[in-house]
Amino acid sequence: MRIKERQKDKFFIYLSNILNVVGRKLFNKKTKNFTIVLFLISTLLVGFISGLFISGFFGTLDKPSQKVLDVFHSLGIYNLRTLKAEFESITAENIKIPYNYLKGQFSKPEKIFIDIKFKDFQKLEYKRQQALDLGAIINSGEDFVPAKITYNGEEVDVKLRLKGDFISHIKGDKWSFRIKIKDPNTLFGMKTFSIQNPSERNYLHELIYHKALKKEEVLSLRYDFIEVVINGENKGIYALEEHFEKQLIESNNRREGVILKFSDNIAVDESRKFSEAFNNNQELAYYRDKKQYDFFYTSNIQTFNDDKILLDPVLSKQFIEGKSLLESFRSGDLKTSEIFDTNKLSTYFALNTVLSSEHGSQWGNIRFYYNPITSKIEPIGYDSASTLLSAYTILESYYLPECFSNSCDKKQPFLDIIFKDPIFYKKYIQELERVSEKEYLDSLFSELNPELKTKLNIIHKDKPSYHFSLGKYYQNQIQIQNELNPIKAISAYTQEKSNNKITISAGNNGNFPLEIISLVYENSTTLNLNQTDNLLGPKQSSKPSIFEEFEFNIPPSLSIENSDLFINYKIFGLSKIHSTEVLPYSYVEENFTQEDFIRKAPNFRNFEFLVLDENSKAITINQGSYILDKDLIIPRGFNIIIKPGVNLDLINSATILSYSNMQFQGTQSKPIKVFSSDKTGQGITILNSEKRSNLKHVIFENIKNPEKPGWNLTGSINIFKSPVSIKNSLFQNINSEDCLNIIDSEFHIENTEFNSCSSDCFDNDFGSGILESSSFYQCGNDALDFSGTTVEISDVLIEDAKDKAISIGEKSNLIIKNIQISTKNLLKTFIGIASKDSSQVTISDSTISDTIYGLAIYRKKSEYGPANIISINNEFTNVDQNYILEKNSGLSVNNVIILDNTIEKVYKILYL
Repeated sequence: MRIKERQKDKFFIYLSNILNVVGRKLFNKKTKNFTIVLFLISTLLVGFISGLFISGFFGTLDKPSQKVLDVFHSLGIYNLRTLKAEFESITAENIKIPYNYLKGQFSKPEKIFIDIKFKDFQKLEYKRQQALDLGAIINSGEDFVPAKITYNGEEVDVKLRLKGDFISHIKGDKWSFRIKIKDPNTLFGMKTFSIQNPSERNYLHELIYHKALKKEEVLSLRYDFIEVVINGENKGIYALEEHFEKQLIESNNRREGVILKFSDNIAVDESRKFSEAFNNNQELAYYRDKKQYDFFYTSNIQTFNDDKILLDPVLSKQFIEGKSLLESFRSGDLKTSEIFDTNKLSTYFALNTVLSSEHGSQWGNIRFYYNPITSKIEPIGYDSASTLLSAYTILESYYLPECFSNSCDKKQPFLDIIFKDPIFYKKYIQELERVSEKEYLDSLFSELNPELKTKLNIIHKDKPSYHFSLGKYYQNQIQIQNELNPIKAISAYTQEKSNNKITISAGNNGNFPLEIISLVYENSTTLNLNQTDNLLGPKQSSKPSIFEEFEFNIPPSLSIENSDLFINYKIFGLSKIHSTEVLPYSYVEENFTQEDFIRKAPNFRNFEFLVLDENSKAITINQGSYILDKDLIIPRGFNIIIKPGVNLDLINSATILSYSNMQFQGTQSKPIKVFSSDKTGQGITILNSEKRSNLKHVIFENIKNPEKPGWNLTGSINIFKSPVSIKNSLFQNINSEDCLNIIDSEFHIENTEFNSCSSDCFDNDFGSGILESSSFYQCGNDALDFSGTTVEISDVLIEDAKDKAISIGEKSNLIIKNIQISTKNLLKTFIGIASKDSSQVTISDSTISDTIYGLAIYRKKSEYGPANIISINNEFTNVDQNYILEKNSGLSVNNVIILDNTIEKVYKILYL
C-alpha cells in the first residue's frame, strides 16, 4: 500500500513539475507580453464573431445571409441545407453510429463492377471538368462511352455517361451515371438505368415513394441500393434508378406504349443563358419563377427515344395521340378528367401530398404514359426528391383557390390547369382523405418494414450516420386531416327573409371549396336549397372571404325567427357534413359601400350659395336665406365662415358634415338661423378640426340627429375632437337624444339657452370645458350629462328637467357654483345632481328645488368605483329626500362627512 501511495505522490510531483516548466516557458519575460496580446486578440475575435451571430449577420442555416453564401461558394460549398441535414443526422444517431457501421458491414447488397478504359474515363473526366466550370451538366448522345459491367460473374457490354442537371451529381468521387445495356442483354431486368449517390434522391424516402405508388398500381420505377466498384476502386453504395424504357411499362403490368414529357430544355438553357445577368441567386430564382408560365407553354412534348418511336408505325401513332391529348390539355380544349386516368392521377397527387413528394409533379419533372387501351394518360412517379416539405406547403403549391373559378393568376400553370377540373379535384380530395388516415400509413409501413430495415443496413455500410424517420409522414397526415376537418370552414349571415324563402350570405374561410346542403331551423326543420349551384369557392390566401348568397325555401306552415338557424355543408368531394350557426343579421347591407355616408367624397363645390376662395382656403355663406335639400360634406383644411343674417333651411333629411372649423358670425340684431321647415333636417357635425369653431348668436330649431347609411349620431349638433366656443345662442325644439353633443373636445359655452329638447339638452363625453351663464328649459331627460369630463359650471339655470338636472359619471370631475334647479310644472325632477362611477363633484352656493332626490351618489357600472360629492352652502327646497348615498361612496355637507352610507346598490333602488 505504501509503495502505491509513494508512486501516486511521485506522479503528482512529476505533473506539477511539468506544469511549472510550461508556465515558465509561456510567461517568461520574452513570451509574457506575446501571450497577453494573443489572449486579448482571441477574446476580441470571439466577442466580434459572437456579436455577428447575435446581430443576424450570418443569417440561419435555413436562410443564411448572402455574404455567408458568397464565402461558402468561394470555398466550394454550395448547399448549406445539406450541411444542416448532416449535422442533424449525426446528432440523431449519436452513439448508434458505431453499431450502424457494424450492421452495415454484414449487409449484402447487390454488387456490380464497372470497367472503363483509360481514354474513355479521361473523356468522362473532361466532361466533368467542363460541367464544374460551367456550373451545370449539359448532356448529349455523344457523351456516352463504352464500358463493361460484371455482375454475378457475368459480363455485359454497356455504354454510359455522366448523369444529372446539377453539379451535385459529379461532386467528390461518387459520380452519377446513366447506363445503357447493349442488346441483347439486360441487367436487373432493365435496359437503361441510372446510378447515383443515394443523397440525390434522399435515400430511403425515394424507395418508399416508389413502393407506395406500386402498391396503388400507379406507374413507378424500380429503385434499389447497390454496391459499385469502378475500375477496381470501391465507390460504396449507389442508388439504382430505372429509366424510361418499355421494361418499365411492362414491369407495371401495362401494354407497351409511349412515355412522354414536357421538355424543360428551354427552361434550363434560358436559366443558364441569363444566370450571368443577375447579381445573386435570389434574383435568378425570381426570374425563373416569373418565366415558369412561358416555359411551360413553349416547351416541347417529346418521348425518350424519338427515333425508334417515329420509325415504329404503332408507337408513332400512339405518340401523336398522346401528344395531341397533352396539347389539348395545355391549351384548355380538354379538361383534366377528359385526358388523364383520373383514378391514377388523383392517387398520384394524394400520395405526393402525404409523402412530401411534390417535386416530381412539377411540369418539367413529371413523366406520362399513354395507355393505348384506355386512350388515357397516366402519371409515372419519378424524382420525388422527397425534401420532406410539409403537407400544408404542398397543398398550397398544388391548389390555388383562385383557380377554382374560370379565371386565375397562374403561378404554376401545369398544376393550376390540373386542379381546375372539378371532376379531378373531387377525386383528389377523396383520395387525400383516404391516404391521410393513420391506418393507411400503418399498413404501408408494416408491409415495407422488413425491406426498409434491409436497405437501411445497406446504406449504413457506406454512411453509418444516416438517420431515417417516418415521423414526417405521420405529421403530414395530421396536417391534411386538419385541413379536411376545419373547426369553422364557413361564416353565414341572414341576408334577407320573406314569407316563403330566406337568403343566406355565406363565405368560405378555408382552402377547399364547399358544398352547401341545407338549412336547419330549431334543430328539427330542414329547409332545402332553392338553386342548382351549391358550390362555395375557397378563400384565397391573405385575402378576405368572398361571400355568396344561397336561397332556401320556407314551408308555408313555418314561421322563422332570425335565430336558431344552422347551415349544413361539406367539403367538396367528401361525405362528412358539418354544421355552423347562421348569424341573425346580414354580412353587409346591400349597396353598403355605395351608400355608406361617412365615406362619401366631399361635395362642397356643388352648392352655389357657398363662396369658395381657393387661395385663402375659405368657404363663405353670405347673408341670405338658403335651402339645403341634400347632404353637404366639407373636407379638412378650410375655414367655413357664416355671415350674419344667414337663414339655412335643412330639408329632405339633409345634414352638414364638416372636417373643417366653422365660424358662425351672427350678431344680436342679425342672428344666424339653422332650422328645418319640414322637421327632417339632420343638423351639423364638426369632426376632427384642429382649429377652434365659434358659434355666436346662432339659433338652432326643429332639427334632429344625423341618421345616414352606416352612420348614426345622437346629437343634432355634434362636435368631435374639435375645440368650440358657443355664445349667445339658442337651441330649441330639438328632436334627438342629445340636443348638443360635444365629444373629446375642449369647449366654452356662455349665455346660451336650451329649450324644449326631446331628451338630454347637453351631453359631454371625455372632454373638458366651461359652462357659464346659460339656461336649460324643459329637457326631456337630463339637462346636463357628463361622462369622463373635467368641467366648471357657474350661473346656470335648469328648469323642468325630467330625469336628472345634472348627471355626472365615468370618472368625471366637476366644480359647480351658483346653479338653480327647479320646476314649474306639476312633476318634480327625479334627481337634482347625480355623481356616479368614480366621479368627484364639488357644488356650492346653489339652490336645488322641486326634486325627489336632491343628491344621489352611487356606482352604476361595475368597472368603476364609488363616487363622491362635496356640498357647500347649498339650499334644498321642496325636495323629498336631500340625498341618497350608497355604501362606500362619499358625501360631505358643509364640511361634515355624512356617515349613514349603508345602502347598497342604489341604482337598482332608483331605476329598477
